Amino acid sequence: MPKKDPSREALDTLRAMEQEEPGAVGVEQLRALLAHRSNHVVGRAARLAGEWKAKGLVPDLTVAFEYFMKDPVKRDPGCAAKRSIIEALVALEHREPEVYLRGIAYVQPEPVYGGSEDTAAVLRGVCGEGLLECRYTDKYLVAASLVMDRDPRTRRVAVESLGRTETPEAELLLRMVVLADRLGEGGGPGRLLRPDEEDADIIASALQGLMAIAPERSLDFVAGFLRSEKATVAEGAALAIGEARLPDSFTILRRAYESPGGPDLLLFLLPMALTRDEAAIEFLLGVVEDEATPYAAAAVEALAIYRGAPSWRTRIAEVVARRDGRQVTQAFRSAFEE
Repeated sequence: MPKKDPSREALDTLRAMEQEEPGAVGVEQLRALLAHRSNHVVGRAARLAGEWKAKGLVPDLTVAFEYFMKDPVKRDPGCAAKRSIIEALVALEHREPEVYLRGIAYVQPEPVYGGSEDTAAVLRGVCGEGLLECRYTDKYLVAASLVMDRDPRTRRVAVESLGRTETPEAELLLRMVVLADRLGEGGGPGRLLRPDEEDADIIASALQGLMAIAPERSLDFVAGFLRSEKATVAEGAALAIGEARLPDSFTILRRAYESPGGPDLLLFLLPMALTRDEAAIEFLLGVVEDEATPYAAAAVEALAIYRGAPSWRTRIAEVVARRDGRQVTQAFRSAFEE
């Protein structure tokens, strides 16, 4: 008779519990599973605790976190359990900073081919997200270290968390992130702050965060990145401006579209549509009718956000019908009929 595998049995139990509604019996089962020695079991149990909003399990989660902080490479390779535990604590609105501060200062190098890799990068970022919700005096000083962390994965999570934090301190840090990148272009001194090469998506996220926190005050600053040589940054700025739907959003985007040079002009079309400005819709209809096929097709795809508005759908269909072009017609069918 084959020997039973406790971890497999525990995972089977969790799979069954995930199909159930939360209740007192289930919570007690989760409490026992959080004391398991398998990081995969505890990680899955922690996720379910967060989904069930089982706040009574917060003490068990913090005890499990401390267990996996000891002999961590052996007990929790890849930080799988620790990350799930912290994500659960954030979901459960745990507001005591100690566990988050522990994770923010944590590094877990693990051997990989040719060297080692820090598997705690995302963990540090998620701990920063939790700390931002705590009443901790120095939380923005800690956040400053996270947005300048050596690992882009940490920086990315930290920037995204700040973008959801509607405070002047968060706005200031996001501007610092963006300006540090600009300082570092061309190998300048900013690279001393951020030695990694690929940060364009992080900068785009920072620009979007600025427009979420302080749209009017950030508009001109973010618009300055519409002509960035990094297409991801330019697109992030354009989407942020479009989604803000300010009175000047469309005018700024149209000006960038009509200016010579810079990034691929196609990236401005969806942000224009997102402004929900009637003048923007009319402009995009003009692109469909008069401009080169790639731009016309992209404009049709951008206008697809209006597929639920019968009057605009009819107008778009009429313009497409007047244009002789299979690619544009196919774009309309894909966007509006499939």
